[in-house]
Amino acid sequence: MAYKSQEKHRRSISDKGQTILEVAARLFAERGFERTTTKMIATEAGVAEGTIFIYFPTKRDVLMALMEKLILQSLKHTLEETEGMSDRDVIHAIILGRLRLWSEHSGVLKAIIAQMFFDNSLAELFLTRVTGPAIEVMNSFITKRQHEGAFREIDASFAVRATIGQVIGLGIMSSIAPGTFGMEKSIEDYASRMTDMFLGGVWR
Repeated sequence: MAYKSQEKHRRSISDKGQTILEVAARLFAERGFERTTTKMIATEAGVAEGTIFIYFPTKRDVLMALMEKLILQSLKHTLEETEGMSDRDVIHAIILGRLRLWSEHSGVLKAIIAQMFFDNSLAELFLTRVTGPAIEVMNSFITKRQHEGAFREIDASFAVRATIGQVIGLGIMSSIAPGTFGMEKSIEDYASRMTDMFLGGVWR
């Protein structure tokens, strides 16, 4: 009985943590990172402000946990789901997932990118906890395929960074000029074209 009680407690804590992240994502998108307080997040999430600090020591930790979930964990999940598939299917799934991520969470992503332009410490934290690890995950995949003879001996890190830049650039431009760059009408098409471009540069 005690074990089941502990398990239930852990699940409830996890649920509260997820609720906090969901509320934070909406508020960061609506108000920006600086103008959103932990008190606002707590009120919207229906928890005491102190409860937030059980899971996330600071507001920046809330943000990093959210970005890790959206960017890093989703990338790892995609690679796990596509293990054993063709290179094209793997790369297409990764790029499609990144484009959908931007389409579904553009508000919070734009807010964070804007904040990092003049907050160097936040940018460094994002690089350390999110971007850097995500690049390493992709580097490992490309390096593995190079060792197996499927990919050319190119700079894997550069290839990954260039692809990330394409996704971010496309997302930003779709916000600035949706009539020209809008992804909502052809995300699949964009993903297929970008997959062909990526593989055209790495395949032997």
